[in-house]
This record gives sequence, C-alpha cells and structure tokens, in this order.
Amino acid sequence: RLSRTTGRTVDTILVIVDMHNSNKDTVWNPALRAWAEILEVLQDLYPGLVKEILIINVHVLYPHVYISLRPYLKRSTLKLIKVLGQGYLKHLLQRIEKHQIPAFLGGYLCDSNNNPLCMAHLNWSNSVPQYLLFTNRRLVAHSSHRTIPGGDKRIDEYHVPTANSILIWEFYEVSHPIMLSIYLNTMQDQAAVMGKTLVSNTQHHNGSLMCQSPGRYFMVLDNCKDFAHPARVAFQVQVKIPEDFLDTLAPRLPLGDTINFWLPVGEQEQIQRRKLFNKYPHLLPKVAAKL
Repeated sequence: RLSRTTGRTVDTILVIVDMHNSNKDTVWNPALRAWAEILEVLQDLYPGLVKEILIINVHVLYPHVYISLRPYLKRSTLKLIKVLGQGYLKHLLQRIEKHQIPAFLGGYLCDSNNNPLCMAHLNWSNSVPQYLLFTNRRLVAHSSHRTIPGGDKRIDEYHVPTANSILIWEFYEVSHPIMLSIYLNTMQDQAAVMGKTLVSNTQHHNGSLMCQSPGRYFMVLDNCKDFAHPARVAFQVQVKIPEDFLDTLAPRLPLGDTINFWLPVGEQEQIQRRKLFNKYPHLLPKVAAKL
C-alpha cells in the first residue's frame, strides 16, 4: 500500500519510538508483549522489512521496557533497536530528509494549517473496535483453572530443559488472595527459588522468573489466607526457552514437530521405583526392566 501511495518501491521500514510522556499505563507488560509478537510476526513473514528501531526521548521506564521485551524478541530483532540520546535529530537526518521529519521532532513537516504535531500524517490516537478486544472473559476461557480448598495447596510442575529459560505466569482471575511460591526439583524450603508472593484478587498479577538451572520447577498456589472458602484461580504459565538452545535442536527436528522435554529420573526416585516394581511386578514391566 505504501508503494502504491508513494509511487515508488517501499521495501524497508524505519520505526521511531518516541517515549515522551510515557507512563506505566502505556508500557504495561501485556501491551509490550503484544507489540513484541507483532514485531516477530513481521520479521518471520517479511525478513528485512524492519530496517531499524530508533528509541528517542528515552524515559526512566526504558530499562523496564527492555527487560520486559527481551524474553520475547530474538537476538536478530534486538540488534535492530538503537537508543538515541539528546542529540537524536542529527542521527535522524542521517536516515531521513529533514522535510520528512515532523516539526515537533525538529524537522520541517507540518500540516496544511502549520500544526507541528502533523495530525493529518500521524494517527495519534484511535479507539480499538470492540470486536477486536480480547476481553477478560475470553482470557479466562483460554487459561488453566484451579480450585484450591481452604488451607490447602495446589502444586503444578513445569519442566525447564536448559539454564536461562524464563518461567512466565499471568493470573486473570483470583476469587480471593492466595500465596505463590516456586521450588526447584524438591519441595524443601532450601530449594525455594521464589519465596511466598501474594497474588491479590483486586489487581492483575503477572510475573516471571529467570531459571538459572534446568530441572523440575514446582509452582505452589497456597490458599492459606482463607481456611473457610476454596480459592478459584484462572492463569497461564509458559516456559520461554532461550533462542540459542532452540537453534541447536532445530536441525534435528522435522518441520511441524512438537518438542517435548523429559528430564532424567533421579537416583532416589529410581530406588523407590525398583522397590515398587519388586513388590508389584505386574506394574509397568517394560519400565522396570529399564531401571
């Protein structure tokens, strides 16, 4: 469409991100993840379309933005991001002609009424159509559901195949406050990699954990705040694998296959299984023979 509009071939895009007046409402994690997904789709479907991503008027929130985006962007995409300092105009002029730079950024481009904000050229704000909104009801429908009796705990296990993976979670619905904690390989206190964290029923809760070691990560949802009533929760959990680890697996996987990771059984668990199979030889004879 740009090629037809301009009358010349447009095969690359230069993205300028102006963080002026940014706040926590405009850089909240779900929105950042959405932008990251859109960017990766463009990179996958149209390699080389995005030439550079220039960040100007850097806000104090930029480190938060970068840390939030990093798990979702490939290294090749991260290399496209460049942060420009106070003298960003001279860098823009190396890439864009001055009469094409909006006046509010230091260029000459204005509207026909001399408005420096270029309201006729830039879409400053627009409401999203209702049919495109992914409502909380739809989020809950696509999430995992748990009912935890009063004073009880619910434990979910997640396999992390390699170090530097990221365990990401997001709670969409919590009937009343619960405690969240994460353990590595065992449920003993010294194995806790994330202490008890309150998941409130009054605000949206999401978070992530950088897994320094591979293994079995146990996510514990503890309904210790209300012994009289069960807690109903709806949430999603994802294990984000490092790109370099997936690259080593890619040549060995046919297109379209699903990767399932299985961790070796520990020595103590092998001993317990042998005892079980000796006592009940009719159980899983093939597995017993391997052990």
